[in-house]
Amino acid sequence: MSQVVELRPERRDELLAEAVAGSVPVVLTCRRADGWLRLRAWFLDIDVQAGQLVLEYPTAAGPPASEWEAQQEVGASFRRGHRKYVFGATVSGAHAAPGGRTDRSAHLRLQWPTTMQELQRRLYCRTPVPRGITIPVDLLLSPDHQWGRAGVTPNRATLLDISLGGLSLALLGDRNPGWRTGQRLTCRFPVEPDGPPVEIPAICRRSERLPDGRNRIGLQFLGLGTAAQDQATPQRLHRLAARLQRSQGRRPT
Repeated sequence: MSQVVELRPERRDELLAEAVAGSVPVVLTCRRADGWLRLRAWFLDIDVQAGQLVLEYPTAAGPPASEWEAQQEVGASFRRGHRKYVFGATVSGAHAAPGGRTDRSAHLRLQWPTTMQELQRRLYCRTPVPRGITIPVDLLLSPDHQWGRAGVTPNRATLLDISLGGLSLALLGDRNPGWRTGQRLTCRFPVEPDGPPVEIPAICRRSERLPDGRNRIGLQFLGLGTAAQDQATPQRLHRLAARLQRSQGRRPT
């Protein structure tokens, strides 16, 4: 059974209503001119007549309400129990909301999502890449996110392990680009022998020196499975992990 499930519309609506009733935290991701934004917000209300979700976020951690553009794509993820839910939606509007959860809050209105996916926790267990298998990964800092742009050369690394939460990789040779924790990057790598590569925004979570002299980088994916990303990407990553597990003689999870 697949561990990435597209929910029925009635189940999607039920979960969103429960999230609003419980003021559940939600993580928003969207692409901006200066790179990817990752913003923590809360479910606040449902505007049934307009078919919109209303979220609240602190403007100290995100853009002012005036900077949101209509029809801008936003990815959202939230947890209920041991499951994670992701969906994509477009911005309908935003306005300042003083006196909210924080001294300076804003309300963000999103069009009701058409789809929602459920990701089970086991998908966030790391699957190592077995010996004898090499999966190349190209990396660019988010402001330079233009593959093939003149003067911009991606850093090449090899995949060490992967999950739906992120990946770790080793930079080739003793290269150390000096990336800091919290920096945004974009990674691109193949997941099928004959298919197109996936391209996923990520944030650097750790960096360390390996005994063999290489630099190991840990990345957390941003916006995976949302409107900001191909909806099929989680399934493709799951199939990649399953193939790696089979090559080690393990039963895929």
